Amino acid sequence: MSSQIQTSDVCSICLNSMVQGEPLYTTSCSHTFHFSCITNTIKSKIGECPLCRKAIDQSLIQVLQPVSSTIPSTTDPPSTPVQQTTSRFSFLNVIDSAVKSVVSVVGNTFQRSSVSTPTKIDKNDSLCTKSEDLVDEKILNHLAAERARRQATRKNKSTVELIKVSTVLEFVNVHCDDERDMFGMLTLKAPTDSGESEDDVRTSLDLVCVVDRSGSMQGEKIALLKQTLSYIVEQLKSTDRLSIISFNTVAIDVLGGLKMMTTDKKVFVENQIQTYVHLNAEGGTYIGSGLQMGIDLLNQRKTKNPLTSLLLLTDGQDNQLCDYSDLIQRIPQGCTIHTFGYGRDHWAHVLSQIAEQGHGTFTFIEQLDKIADAFAAALGGLFTCIGQQLEVKIELDEDYKITEVLSTYPHTNQLPNQTTTITLNDLNADEKRDLVFQIHVPKVEQEQEQQAIGRVSLRYLDPGNRQQLNTESESFNLSRSRSPSDIASNYALDVQRNRCYAARALKQAVKYANDNEMEKAEKLLKDVIDKIKSSISVNDQLCQQLIEDLEHTYNDRVQFTSTMTNMHMQHGQQRATYSCGTTISAQGYMTGGQERYRTYFNKNKK
Repeated sequence: MSSQIQTSDVCSICLNSMVQGEPLYTTSCSHTFHFSCITNTIKSKIGECPLCRKAIDQSLIQVLQPVSSTIPSTTDPPSTPVQQTTSRFSFLNVIDSAVKSVVSVVGNTFQRSSVSTPTKIDKNDSLCTKSEDLVDEKILNHLAAERARRQATRKNKSTVELIKVSTVLEFVNVHCDDERDMFGMLTLKAPTDSGESEDDVRTSLDLVCVVDRSGSMQGEKIALLKQTLSYIVEQLKSTDRLSIISFNTVAIDVLGGLKMMTTDKKVFVENQIQTYVHLNAEGGTYIGSGLQMGIDLLNQRKTKNPLTSLLLLTDGQDNQLCDYSDLIQRIPQGCTIHTFGYGRDHWAHVLSQIAEQGHGTFTFIEQLDKIADAFAAALGGLFTCIGQQLEVKIELDEDYKITEVLSTYPHTNQLPNQTTTITLNDLNADEKRDLVFQIHVPKVEQEQEQQAIGRVSLRYLDPGNRQQLNTESESFNLSRSRSPSDIASNYALDVQRNRCYAARALKQAVKYANDNEMEKAEKLLKDVIDKIKSSISVNDQLCQQLIEDLEHTYNDRVQFTSTMTNMHMQHGQQRATYSCGTTISAQGYMTGGQERYRTYFNKNKK
């Protein structure tokens, strides 16, 4: 048995190199692993060598298995988010005397004999050795070039298709002597989803899954969560990176950093998902511990993939109410946070706030077996992102002013103003955004035939090659004549105005419900229903579905707030997530990419 380890040797459990100075363990079958890796394997109730499946020495198993009960657990969350500070060898202080008779260090390799105590490790190390798999910029550049080539070939064009911008005003003509308010709308339309033909060259993703492993997740919940994580691993390609953070009242980095999803690393990750002790359900709930570890991990990256997202799933509530606004402000630019609340016990208002501030979506998962569907819809969107950091600049002429923006996306400049810029974090293939705003129209002295009263321009980043793209400006055209002003609104604009009114009402109704003011919530929803019913677009499919969803009666306040929160975010963002069976109005936002990945998940359920 050799006592020297070459730097090229790889631990077959974590797939990281074994180097001089690291604690290692060689089994009786002459296979060597990181000591922390083999002990975690043993504590996961696996008593066989990961390579040859021969039984691991019983002396080591007997020493290590009882130790897990000696590691202290926290039952109440701290006043500020904390990371797991338990060293991967902190338990050695407990079993120091026993280990002396089982293992020894010879050239830093643990062997079966009876000599000295293992080298001490920094107690700030996580339970898995933290090591980030580095992004290769050359590979990313090659993928971006190949993706552009295929897209151009598919469209039979020499350049990549841009996001399309179109404009419309509520009225075509306004009398010269009329001074009034009317609405305008600009529409952003992303290119269509390319389907499976470009999946292998899609933009690469850094994904952090922050998952609840508190005691309430025991049984089928944790089993389905693990199954969903396995599905996610299957869908990631070799240039994607994944991290899994599990939390109860403390957080654990399950994989020990961002791991590239190559074939061999997927084997390691799948092993961790199924066997790692810190993906078993126990303890209380403190969302902040998992959030902070995930955000810190992203901020401390040495290299970055073009796309970044964090997925947070919980079925419960913090042991005490927390505001995570300050923490969410620290997320890296371009990162999205998508939150998933399962069952009746989660705090929808907390998760939706995290999602809104994290430029992501909130999903209410009513049925246990729909966890995979919910994650699939989110992944389908992430995998098909075609634009980031979108800036839509609206400029009006002379005395025309923007007085209000109905859409939920943030905008610059205090209104009323001749100019404002609406910002969107990202846009996925097949998606569109209808941005509705109100314009003050002044009197004019002379007649004008289809005169441009303003224009809109768009600039955004291509996530694949990080190039800034600019579209040609589109004008808003309005006639001013002595003929009577138009009475009927533009039909398409009226539909989207109803959507905006509904989204606003839903958000306010949830606030009333959370304050136990259900009568106010119900009156608010009735008022917006009446407004939609009196509009010219009442017979539109979306308007009819909105009315049906808004009129639905819920059994209790919890179901009401969770469902309404999910609805207001989908309609406010015009972005689909999984919707429970009681709502239908947001189904039209589902893109081809989301449907494709959701279908794959359902087809491959075990």
